[in-house]
Amino acid sequence: MTDFVIIVVLILGAAVFAFFLILGTRRDKKRQEDVQNLAEEMGLAFQPTAEENFQERVALFKLFKKGHSQQILNIVVGEVPDLEIVIFDYHYSVGRGKQQQHHRHTVALIESRELAIPAFTLRPESVFDKLGAIIGMQDIDFDSHPLFSKMFLLKGDDEAQIREFFDDSILNLMQGKPKVCVEATHGKMIVYYGSKPPKADQLKSLFAEALEVHSVFAERAQILPGRPNQEFDHENN
Repeated sequence: MTDFVIIVVLILGAAVFAFFLILGTRRDKKRQEDVQNLAEEMGLAFQPTAEENFQERVALFKLFKKGHSQQILNIVVGEVPDLEIVIFDYHYSVGRGKQQQHHRHTVALIESRELAIPAFTLRPESVFDKLGAIIGMQDIDFDSHPLFSKMFLLKGDDEAQIREFFDDSILNLMQGKPKVCVEATHGKMIVYYGSKPPKADQLKSLFAEALEVHSVFAERAQILPGRPNQEFDHENN
């Protein structure tokens, strides 16, 4: 390869990189503007980036332990009686160089005293999860709800408590939400989609869906014998 060809290849490579960088910047700016406008429409507070201590609020969730270069952006804060709900975009990367992959989720964080529930992670089950179950990796299934067991991977430190907690109301609810992921720990839960994040005009649906999930889980917690939150004070599996 001649020096001229090498120079042309380098210039083209730099041009392509700059194009995608500009495209990504414009996309991110448009996303911020759309989310901010929606927050104002709903009468909710908006922050373009997270405060320094926000990462501590979500540090125990498994989702926020993945990859590197984590970013929390476009934060919308809402308060309803006895709980706070925060919706935000979360970006992270895995791998390096040509193998690097970027992941984006829109997450609803709910903090509530009513969430005295066992710590768990719940997400749609993949082909790799099914293979993992064959070799003995944890997946809590329910004979009474084969559809739920087929749809979701459910894990947690205390399987007995989780089995007791996940009654018909929760199992039936989640069967109707095949793309939803839920994690719970320390009186908090996060709700997000396993697929690509919703568009800004769909955030109202995520807001409503997260509140619905919280309502059913909190109602179940009230039915069970009272237990202090610290009983469930452990990290997700």
